[in-house]
Amino acid sequence: IDSLPPETFQFQISPNPMTSDATVNVLLPSADVLTLEVYDEAGRKLMNPISSGLLNKGFQSFHVNLGAIAAGAYYCKIHSRQYYGEALLLKVDGR
Repeated sequence: IDSLPPETFQFQISPNPMTSDATVNVLLPSADVLTLEVYDEAGRKLMNPISSGLLNKGFQSFHVNLGAIAAGAYYCKIHSRQYYGEALLLKVDGR
């Protein structure tokens, strides 16, 4: 994310695959409000771990805990008033 032009919206979830905790890094080209939603393979919204207030332009980082959901494949949708992105997230057992 650090090497992208400042006008590019980008986000990254790491680690992926993950056990319960992850970091969501976002590069915002302008000040905005962000929402992250997690959906199962059937398209059901399971949780909304990020719902921010107004964020400044630039790099933002969020800690999220997805320990309440079972191991599997999930779709993450991150959006604001101006930007939108999706990513596949794999959650594995922490054993």
